[in-house]
Amino acid sequence: MNRDSLTGAALCGFGMMILGGSVSLSRLVLDYPILTGQALRYALAAVLLAALLRLFPRLGGTVPASRPTGRELALLAAVALMGLALFNTLLLTALDHADAAVVGTVVGAAPLGLALAGPLLRGARPAARLVTAAGVVVVGTALVHGAGAADGVGLAAALGTLVCEVSFSLLAAAVLPRLGAVRVSAYSCALAVPMLVVAALATGSGRGCGCPRRPRR
Repeated sequence: MNRDSLTGAALCGFGMMILGGSVSLSRLVLDYPILTGQALRYALAAVLLAALLRLFPRLGGTVPASRPTGRELALLAAVALMGLALFNTLLLTALDHADAAVVGTVVGAAPLGLALAGPLLRGARPAARLVTAAGVVVVGTALVHGAGAADGVGLAAALGTLVCEVSFSLLAAAVLPRLGAVRVSAYSCALAVPMLVVAALATGSGRGCGCPRRPRR
């Protein structure tokens, strides 16, 4: 394994650690309006990322000065929908109806989903070694998080969060080489804001799905 592979593996591990930590920490913001709160969060993130790109143009991918093509904008909109707007709405909804252990175990299956879906979408057979390694990670996640209580809404939202996580990763991979991670993040955050605002206006409350909340213990 060369230096780039080691760096990539370390960054992937760090990303999974952040994702896993966000499941437990997200319970702290359940009393905030989901949709409007997320809209404000991503609006601020988009401004900060745009400023970062302005200061450091080299962070803008292989062709920093160019704008995304129509196809790339469509992919970025899909990233914003699946990875930001829907992911966070479903995650917070899941945590409102299930214990963090249940949600963490379900979302922790993302590496296995990526190991299977990535090659299949390219028309290739999933690598047995990669699938096995991902399966070990999933089992480890389940052992760490353990079990907990959940209702039907919580389980459905947790599964939806898992689908969003896998979809987001696969979609982002298609635009990362040319646009770079910072520019992909900046555009995705900016595109997620109107989606969340429209959803908040449509629901009239900003709470998200409007499902009855599970009683807290």
